[in-house]
Amino acid sequence: MAVVLLAMGGYGSWLGWQIRVSDDGELIAKAKDLHPKLLGGAFVFFSLGAGKPILESPHAITGFTGLGLLAFQAMLPLFFEEEPGARTAHAFFGTGIMGLLFFHMFLGIQLGLSI
Repeated sequence: MAVVLLAMGGYGSWLGWQIRVSDDGELIAKAKDLHPKLLGGAFVFFSLGAGKPILESPHAITGFTGLGLLAFQAMLPLFFEEEPGARTAHAFFGTGIMGLLFFHMFLGIQLGLSI
């Protein structure tokens, strides 16, 4: 799961910020296409879990919290046209979720080493 977080989550987050701050129209178009696909795929992998007994741990709590926040995050683009602040909320909220998921990864490593 760390690979999913670092590769898909990291690159997907970078793409999201490129949509927000880049002046390169071609990069923005590619990022707008790939960003939701990549992070949607990461959500699926996170939802599937790693097939381990993790439901009795702080790792599970941060995992379920992260999934819930990612689901909310995925709905924010529906409001981009009507509410300009939704785009800013999406960017910063997504960055905060990545922080939570890095903490989740740390807890997962601890759990894995204890099994």
